[in-house]
Amino acid sequence: MSEYTEKADVFLKDRRVKFEAVYLEHGPCFDDDIKNGKERDIWRLTLRRGKHNMSVRFNNSEAKSDHGNTPPMVYDLLACLTKSDPGTFENFCGDFGYDTDSRYALKTYKAARREWAKVQRFFTDTEIKELQDIN
Repeated sequence: MSEYTEKADVFLKDRRVKFEAVYLEHGPCFDDDIKNGKERDIWRLTLRRGKHNMSVRFNNSEAKSDHGNTPPMVYDLLACLTKSDPGTFENFCGDFGYDTDSRYALKTYKAARREWAKVQRFFTDTEIKELQDIN
């Protein structure tokens, strides 16, 4: 186990958070996947703590996709989560190199805002600061 995966596992264990990965399908995830005929594993990843839970749709990399035989690890989720406020659409586009006149950029921005809201509801401010070290 690498220090990265261990850090993610310890983070959840110390907070009594359970992790669950449910395989949904193997198929295209992004607009480019559809255009290029690429497919990857799509998962529903859930974190549970007491009565609270947080779920996200997780698209595995093409390299790690094997039709659901190898689920993502806790580290994969925690490293990819939106761990800071995406800010305004204009700032988001500037930070990530998107064109502000792009529908794809707006779709991505809205998804980041929704994920950030989930993270804020599930984790405390202190936990979010600690999460930022998992990358």
